[in-house]
Amino acid sequence: MLLQETVVESERDHRLGKLASLRERGIDPYPVGWRRDHTLAEIRTRYPDLGADASTGEAVRVAGRLMLVRRHGGLVFLTLADQTGTLQLLATRDDLGEEAFADVERLDRGDWVGAAGTVMATHTGELTLEVDEVALLSKALRALPDKHRGLADPEARLRQRYLDLIVNPETRRTFDIRSAVIATVRRVLVERGFTEVETPVLDAHVGGAAARPFVTHHNALDVDMYMRIAL
Repeated sequence: MLLQETVVESERDHRLGKLASLRERGIDPYPVGWRRDHTLAEIRTRYPDLGADASTGEAVRVAGRLMLVRRHGGLVFLTLADQTGTLQLLATRDDLGEEAFADVERLDRGDWVGAAGTVMATHTGELTLEVDEVALLSKALRALPDKHRGLADPEARLRQRYLDLIVNPETRRTFDIRSAVIATVRRVLVERGFTEVETPVLDAHVGGAAARPFVTHHNALDVDMYMRIAL
């Protein structure tokens, strides 16, 4: 555990150093006002069958979190994810220039970025955004779980739900569906004249049928109470 904490702190210090370097050069590492004009799913829907080495000539602006960074000499391939899907970004030294390209190389998995460029397909047919501008929107100070193993530990997935939503697309899809179902039920009931009322989280009586109750003590009232089982 001590070794793990040391590695986490070392990685955090390393990433903070990158922020300090940007500030020393007079660059705001947290710019405001970046406007995207497409989600990643919209781009994929618009160009489902773009041929290899083809270019649409369409300029778009997107934003999301970096899930993968691969460096190959004068090229950097990045996998960007937003709430709708993923898309590959391609940054080249020739297009960006030395300084801007070096900033892209310094990006880490987990960083939030904005990117502008032209939609094209690589020689393998992978839909890609060839970028001419990349902006760091927010620096991730902690590394994401291993890109191959992901977050597999069941307890960690429950205790760190935010991390589970970041790295496991199936978890995000489950919660998207759940959210849509709840919103639909709520809308239908409101349209039919129902009023939503919150019930107490703690109750003096056990509820939930055969469910094992969660017992706690209310210090101010000096009584044992039970957590509700359902909303």
